[in-house]
Amino acid sequence: MNTLIEKLFAYRETQGADSLSYMSARLLALENQTEQYQFINSKMDFLTMANIAGGARFCHYNYISCMTKVFKALEDDKSPSLLVIGTENKEVMILEKTGMDIQKSIKLPSVPVFMASEGCYDVEYKIFAACRNGFTYQIKNGKLSSSFSLSIESKPTGLVKLDKTIVLSGMNQNLYSFYKKGK
Repeated sequence: MNTLIEKLFAYRETQGADSLSYMSARLLALENQTEQYQFINSKMDFLTMANIAGGARFCHYNYISCMTKVFKALEDDKSPSLLVIGTENKEVMILEKTGMDIQKSIKLPSVPVFMASEGCYDVEYKIFAACRNGFTYQIKNGKLSSSFSLSIESKPTGLVKLDKTIVLSGMNQNLYSFYKKGK
């Protein structure tokens, strides 16, 4: 059990506390070994039902909060596209053409709820992600842009990219229009 606790601590340090499941966070919050053993024993029924005790992999589910697409090589409606998904784990994932594997994963400061993209994955692309914290972030060629951040006074209720402008709507019944360069 000590190995389990050590691995969970190491995982929390590298991936962040928000990446832990509720059960793992509770286990790490317990102060002494006796409490930890009691907690694990009390959860054995759940682990057995999930077949984890039998060697099955324990999964942490990641729910999709929004989606868009980015063109693969050409900006044409008939050309292949890659699916871009935003998740409740504060991530934006770009899937491969088949949709079965993750090609790129980018961590955001908040949960994305609306996204828009432009450009081509093979050349140069940008993804604009409006998040629950009221900020809109830009991902440029797979990296979160540190120089681009738009903020509105409330939580976003919509995002549209029009030519060189990003239009956001907020829960406060306002529309916000920003030039793509962040002005």
